[in-house]
Amino acid sequence: MTFAELWLTYQLASRAHLKNSATTQLIDLEFQNHKLIDLEDVLEHDRVVTVFRQGFVEPKFRPSTWWEKGDGHKLKAGHSVEELLSQGVGRTPETSLKLIIQDMPTSLWFTYVYRHNASAPHVAQRVKLAAAASQQGRMDLIAHLTNHIFAEGYLSAKLRSVVHWEGACGKKIEEHFRVEEVLSWDLGTCEEKPLRLIIGMSTSMSIITFRSITTSHPPALRFLVPLSTTGMERSTSMSIGTAAPPMDPPMDMPTGVKAGKGPLDQIKQYYSIFSPPSLSMSELVKTTLDHDETDILIDQWLDRRGHGQAAYHEWFRDIRERKHAAAQSQKKQVIAWNKGDFAPENVFCRTVDTGRLIPLDRTWTTHVYHHQSFQDRGLPMKPVVFTMLPELMLLRGMHDAGCDEIYIIVTDLKRQEMDDVTEYFKMVCRHSFGRSCKPSMEKRIRYEHMRLTHTLLRQRRTPCFPQIDLAVRAILYEKQPRFLVLFSHHGTSYSQIFFTHASYVPDEDIFYDLPTGCPNPCCNDDCEMIRFPRRGLQTASVLDIWSKTRRRRVKTRPMCNWIDCDVLFSDDGSGSSSTGSTEGSEISVGSSNSGEGRVAGQTCSKCKLVKYCSAEHQRKDWEEHRRVCAKPLP
Repeated sequence: MTFAELWLTYQLASRAHLKNSATTQLIDLEFQNHKLIDLEDVLEHDRVVTVFRQGFVEPKFRPSTWWEKGDGHKLKAGHSVEELLSQGVGRTPETSLKLIIQDMPTSLWFTYVYRHNASAPHVAQRVKLAAAASQQGRMDLIAHLTNHIFAEGYLSAKLRSVVHWEGACGKKIEEHFRVEEVLSWDLGTCEEKPLRLIIGMSTSMSIITFRSITTSHPPALRFLVPLSTTGMERSTSMSIGTAAPPMDPPMDMPTGVKAGKGPLDQIKQYYSIFSPPSLSMSELVKTTLDHDETDILIDQWLDRRGHGQAAYHEWFRDIRERKHAAAQSQKKQVIAWNKGDFAPENVFCRTVDTGRLIPLDRTWTTHVYHHQSFQDRGLPMKPVVFTMLPELMLLRGMHDAGCDEIYIIVTDLKRQEMDDVTEYFKMVCRHSFGRSCKPSMEKRIRYEHMRLTHTLLRQRRTPCFPQIDLAVRAILYEKQPRFLVLFSHHGTSYSQIFFTHASYVPDEDIFYDLPTGCPNPCCNDDCEMIRFPRRGLQTASVLDIWSKTRRRRVKTRPMCNWIDCDVLFSDDGSGSSSTGSTEGSEISVGSSNSGEGRVAGQTCSKCKLVKYCSAEHQRKDWEEHRRVCAKPLP
């Protein structure tokens, strides 16, 4: 059933206690030849924007708006309008959709974080701004909030000089910031997104107190000095004119461990856009699908008979009918389906790292990183993997090693936002990944990082951009994958694949007509659920990864096709003459070892697709190779 109209109700949060304070109106879902798909599109509707443009509500409160159902259940901006209308929301004025405009902050949530005591519980507390303002006189700045906390006795007055505020991602919030501005960033608006009041000294400075010995009640002189390279915090006192006493171990260092000699995992790490991050710093939730779960998903995909699956089946069938050039196939990527029914164990792919021809039935472990809200709503991660399962099978089959684990980061970015994030990671990897960055480029990277952070924050994207940046760079540093996927579940966007080297990109001659994966049969080629590089390097997103001070080099190592053999072939061609067959597949007699443990290799004379180091290894591999071994079509 198709709907053409939607009922909306505007509700100012500051007037929610008044009767008849809401305004209800009807809007058309067709606007300027554009159909309103999600709630974010509804917010761009001319009538809705008029609320802000004509001064009924100040434009600065537009980022502080959200959608609710009639029962008060909050909705995300990416929620589908058709789905809501099918549930009965917005059909009549009585069931109208509510647009809540937070035009006046009412309270602020924060939590105490003790830097020297990691085991201390993080207690969340709410401050009612109106009540606090009546007591303190003003509550406009973050500094007024800090003074209120100490005035009420929540913290000891002696800690006033060693506290500061941070956001959820560790970004410092200065005390001269306005409270309304911080709340507009969606920080401190609820118990799940509190501000963090950090109690303790900065990790880069330490306080040393000097006391004079010439008076009975000397004033204390406190200085900030840099810490040692360990990054541990220190605070000590000494008298002027006396020897400095030995310094005690830091408060967060275990007993018996001397200062400066503890293990690195005892040093707390902090997020920086130019320092190598760690996955342990990420606040994203990791969901892992092991090999067995991946195998179950593949079976479900094969059993499902939809338009998307039929398109992939037709594509593999076209691949089967194509003639494989045996003279060039040992140096190029190949997809071969020569025998049997359509099943992963019958479709073979040549690996880009070892040149082997292996079936697509090899599974993998998938690590999906997502926001906490997905877990809170009980949303599973299997559909995320299922939507791009054919592409993951092909990318996994292209690599003999390094793809036993695949990493996916789930976002809700729209198309333009995904384009901007892609260009940002290309720029970061090209200029600052694994090497020092020029000052001019460092300034540009900082600007782009700040712009993307504020853009996604205004649009209430989850996770925030610092968390996306941290997860992507940490995976690149620690896991060194062949590729990783930045997934978007937004209906109008796509999912991006980042390749870490140009040789890992699929060949244009094979994948130029790979289906888009969209289940809509009327869809065109511009619509794509996952941006697979069908035009090779022309459309691929390749990250220019550096190792220390030089660009990482990747070279294909032709190896014996038997999976348990580690013999490398030389760059020379295979042998010339051939002998009898082995289990129906002939071999070619090659040369002997050709230096550095490399051999020329013996080519299968029937299909001419693979090489072996010996007839024995060919016999051992025959059980698998027989499913693809066939003479090239004339």
